[in-house]
Amino acid sequence: MVRLFLLAPVAMLAIALLHMPYGYYQLLRLVVTICAGLLVIFAWQNRRPLTLGMFGLTALIYNPVLPIAFPRQIWWWINVATIIMFVGAFATFTWLKNSRPGLKLR
Repeated sequence: MVRLFLLAPVAMLAIALLHMPYGYYQLLRLVVTICAGLLVIFAWQNRRPLTLGMFGLTALIYNPVLPIAFPRQIWWWINVATIIMFVGAFATFTWLKNSRPGLKLR
């Protein structure tokens, strides 16, 4: 389940690097905010303060309720950084699950 919340935003963010209609970016904000918010809860439960801070900041930047306006060029770099962050979290999660078979991640 956690893997879905790590990979869905990566796919959408990669597509967002192309020029898409404005509605796509609104949907992207919603998906990234929800996934980052759920990962904040996951990080809180597992006492991972760095992960909590990274995904908390991501949820704030992408939130669709109080949107932050950046120029398109800045958003491109934010999207790239967010892709790297989600991929890194996915790699870490996969490594933890494989290296410690008895580990119960809440």
